[in-house]
Amino acid sequence: MWNFDTPDGKVSIGKAIRNGPGQVEDFPPINVVNVKGQYVARDGNSRLYLAQKTKASSINVVIETDMNSFRDLTKRLKNNGLGRRVYMNNICELKCRMKKIKNWDDWYLIENEIFKIRAWKEKELDDFCTEMENRKEFYEDGHLWKPLFDNYDIDANTKYLYEYCREYAFRKLEIEAYNENIINFKKYGKKCAKCDIYTEDYNVSKCPICRKKLLMIRLVMGTVRKPVINTPTRVR
Repeated sequence: MWNFDTPDGKVSIGKAIRNGPGQVEDFPPINVVNVKGQYVARDGNSRLYLAQKTKASSINVVIETDMNSFRDLTKRLKNNGLGRRVYMNNICELKCRMKKIKNWDDWYLIENEIFKIRAWKEKELDDFCTEMENRKEFYEDGHLWKPLFDNYDIDANTKYLYEYCREYAFRKLEIEAYNENIINFKKYGKKCAKCDIYTEDYNVSKCPICRKKLLMIRLVMGTVRKPVINTPTRVR
């Protein structure tokens, strides 16, 4: 059982819960970040836990919108080991099979056997609509970043690795087409498959939020169709 800080010193979390919901309105506000339409606590999780356990009607929050808050949240999640999934157990097999990939049938097997995309569940319509309403464009490092919308409810790390491997497969199996895309780079922007954002500037290399390598995304008449929905190639 861990301790909880109060103005009167540390008390056990159990005792704090027994003090009831009335205490919650006096708590300092917790810091939250809007992640794809949902508010995620960046800190103050103990206060949030108490509010939930005592069934308090509300809790004070401060909504953070600066980029440093997004980066701090990402760092905390990474340090806590959150976002990992069963597929990570097969990471060595994935690397080996991607190196040996010779045709698209090999890739379809990887999709099915490693990523198991047939088991991916689609988001609930209400959740998807809420996400589309709440996510906004923003500027960072002189670039305009726009939201991407994924209709599959999978964790961000799995999605990024899947998209990264899919681009690698295209680059390896369709060399001429890939090189043609590079020559006609003005038709392409860059996206982060983890954070679900993209920019029309092809020359950007890293995501402003998670700092991962950006992947190519095709633009149509200078912009991506809206709303932009990432849909993986289904297994044949």
